[in-house]
Amino acid sequence: MEVPQNKTLPLIVLLGYLAATCAAAVIGSYFTVQVSITRFYAALIKPAWAPPGWIFAPVWTALYISMCLAIWQVWRKKPMRPSRAYTRAHASWWGQLALNALWPVIFWLQPAGMAAFVVCVSLAVAVWGCAAAMRRVSVAAAMLMLPYACWVSFATALSWALWSMNPTS
Repeated sequence: MEVPQNKTLPLIVLLGYLAATCAAAVIGSYFTVQVSITRFYAALIKPAWAPPGWIFAPVWTALYISMCLAIWQVWRKKPMRPSRAYTRAHASWWGQLALNALWPVIFWLQPAGMAAFVVCVSLAVAVWGCAAAMRRVSVAAAMLMLPYACWVSFATALSWALWSMNPTS
């Protein structure tokens, strides 16, 4: 049995999740801009499969929207008494969001270093875990997390390659 809701509450909650997601994005963007991603990323030795720098902004925009809609789907399934699955889905979402905000800070402060790779691995594990936790509450939410999980896995491989190919960066 789900909690009865008024008509404006879902919109207010969605806006709250959007604000939290935007906060994580702004933190990452701030450090990205401070280091001048264009010059730094262009100067790195990259694997042949590395995407061009311009692709990151549109991809991340779509992923932030998707992760926001995913947690909102979980929230909409809130039972009268929050279940363990519901609580795990929420906690894992907040955890991955924190790591998501942390990764660019570490990456740009210690460009292409081991610390960035370790945080990226942690983020990938957290995102896949979040998708699995969400699946127990809402299949739609889990599906919304899959592109993000795949992108972060790709970013982890890219982070490893950048670290390996630019040991002094």
